[in-house]
Amino acid sequence: MVKETKSDTKPEESRSQQNKLVKETKSDTKPEESRSQQNKLVKETKSDTKPEESRSQQNKLVKETKSDTKPEESRSQQNKLVKETKSDTKPEESRSQQNKLVKETKSDTKPEESRSQQNKLIVVDASNCISGRLCSKVSKLLLQGNRVSVVNAEKVMVSGNKYEVIESYKKRLEVGSIVNPIHGPFHPRRPDTIITKMIRGMVPKRKPSGMQSFKRLRVYIGVPDELKNSAMQSFEDAKITRPESFYISMSEVAKQIGWKGVVQ
Repeated sequence: MVKETKSDTKPEESRSQQNKLVKETKSDTKPEESRSQQNKLVKETKSDTKPEESRSQQNKLVKETKSDTKPEESRSQQNKLVKETKSDTKPEESRSQQNKLVKETKSDTKPEESRSQQNKLIVVDASNCISGRLCSKVSKLLLQGNRVSVVNAEKVMVSGNKYEVIESYKKRLEVGSIVNPIHGPFHPRRPDTIITKMIRGMVPKRKPSGMQSFKRLRVYIGVPDELKNSAMQSFEDAKITRPESFYISMSEVAKQIGWKGVVQ
C-alpha cells in the first residue's frame, strides 16, 4: 500500500509541474518586457518634456521680454527727453536775457552821468602840503578821468634839509645838451611848472592814457579869478605834520634857481 501511494505521488512529475508553473509565472512577469516598457515610459516622459523645446521656448520668452523692453528705444527716448529739457532751458535765450539785463543795468547807470562825474572839475588847494604826497594824489585823480586844477602852487612844502634841497635843484640845472642847449633838457624854474613836471613823472606820459590825463591838469600860482568861487579840497594826509620852519616852500626853491616872480 505504501508503494502505491508513493507511486501515485510521482515526485518527478510533481517537480516538473512545479518547474513549469515557475516558468509560467516567470514568463508571465516578463522582466525584459517590463524593463523595456519602463524604458519606453521614461523615453515618453522625456519626449514629453522635450528639454530642447523648453530651452528654445525659454529663449524665445527671454527675447520677447527683451524686445518688449527695447533698450535702444528707451535710450533714444531718454536722449529725446534730455534734448527736450535742454531745449526747454534754451541757454542761448538765457544768455541773451542775461546780456539784455546787463545792458539794461548799464543803460540805467547812464554813461553820460558817469562821464560827467569822471570829467568833473576838482580844485585842490596845495597850501602847506608836502610836494610828493600832493602830486601822487593828483596823478590818481587824473588817471581816473577827472579834471584837476591845483592852486597856491608856491605854498607847496618840500621836506628835508633846506640847503641840501637847494643844492640838489642847482645840480639839475647843470645837466644840458653838449651840442646846443636848444635841444634840452629844459629845467623849470617857476613853482607851477616844477609841480607840473613832478606830476608828469607820476603818470604814464608816453601812453595814450597818460597823455590824455596830463592834458586835464592845470596848476596855478595863487588862486585865479575864475576859481575863487569854486569849492576847494585838500588832502589831510598830505599836510605837513611839523611847523613850517622844518620845511622849505616851493617859492623859495624857485627863487634860488632863477625865478623872479612875486608871491601873491
